[in-house]
Amino acid sequence: MAESKSGLSSMLMMFAFILVIFMMFDRGLREATGKTMNYVLYPLIGFNNAYPILTLFLAGLILVFLSTLIRHLFIDSLKTAKIQKQMSAYQKELRSATLSQNMYRVKKLKDMQPEIMKVQAEMSTSQMKPMAFTMLVAIPIFLWLSTFVSSLPADKIIMRAPWDAEFNLMHGGPFTPWHLFPQWIILYAFMTMPFGQVFQKLLKAVKYRKILREGK
Repeated sequence: MAESKSGLSSMLMMFAFILVIFMMFDRGLREATGKTMNYVLYPLIGFNNAYPILTLFLAGLILVFLSTLIRHLFIDSLKTAKIQKQMSAYQKELRSATLSQNMYRVKKLKDMQPEIMKVQAEMSTSQMKPMAFTMLVAIPIFLWLSTFVSSLPADKIIMRAPWDAEFNLMHGGPFTPWHLFPQWIILYAFMTMPFGQVFQKLLKAVKYRKILREGK
């Protein structure tokens, strides 16, 4: 049963990766995805183009929450913390045995390395699983935001900011190499980045509270 579930999860991950790759490199699919997302997101947070900064902020919150939720569902944080603690203890013990030249202990610990490496590889694989599904959520939202910002009237694209009298959302940002990314992406990142940690802590608190209740 566990193998079947793992196989299905791997198949879904591969499908998600393939779809993401097509979405990134196929212009027609990108445009179609952006337009499709417009039917969903514009009525919710478009505000008839009246408040583009608020739209960017809310779209960012949706993306950050969904990506955090995906990682929370796919990664067992308790198991990951336990494995990391075991890895740290193993490395500490191996280092101590090597420094004290306890060759018998060193040999015993090195004999355990294949199993340790296997557990470490499984942990790395489990942490990579959410990546495809996160991108499958993130890319459509970014494609929609790009469509949304590029369709804004001129008086909404250019605005006043404390650091710039004419802050143009479509101009290349000053903090990116060769100004490749438009300023709306930088603004979006600064506004929403801190909320990832907030959502993660809230989800963990709910999970741990449930575990403690079940343990009573």
